Amino acid sequence: MDATMPQSISSVGAPLDLEGAAGEGRPDVFKSFFNSDGSQKQTATSAQMKDAFTWACEYGRTDVVEYLLDRGIAVGELLPRPHGQTGLHWAAHGGHVGTVKALLRRGAPVDVNDKTFDGTPLDWALHGWRKREADGAASNSYCDVVALLVAAGSPVDPAWLSDESVRGNPRMFAALVALPVPRQ
Repeated sequence: MDATMPQSISSVGAPLDLEGAAGEGRPDVFKSFFNSDGSQKQTATSAQMKDAFTWACEYGRTDVVEYLLDRGIAVGELLPRPHGQTGLHWAAHGGHVGTVKALLRRGAPVDVNDKTFDGTPLDWALHGWRKREADGAASNSYCDVVALLVAAGSPVDPAWLSDESVRGNPRMFAALVALPVPRQ
């Protein structure tokens, strides 16, 4: 295992609960919390389902996100932990293009503000991009996520267009002004 990669919980022998299995993208484990008809077992509470959805969105586990949506998680619901955000907020923050696409296909709202920072999923995407750019780890996936959110109707704050980091990145600027995003 690469020393820079964190070990998964399951790789060190700890049992996974519903949330951990969702975050790690372990369908073999998280599906064990559901009956064959898709209903949740008594061992899985509604709070655990929402937390599992949060983790799956945050870590870009698209298959888990879709599985949980199929079992009753509301795509646009403000999740109680940790910031009163939607799953789209977390998927956007992580730059997870596939998960953002899946959520948007299911009708995730793009104009909802979280309860802690008062930000939309687009705000969260830009924050995630800036943070990773400062660490030298930003990827083109953030430009793709921003373009998806803007195309879906997310409001764009005009101040973002004059931001130095946005103006210095032609792909991000194009994504925010709804131009075709140039490939690098």
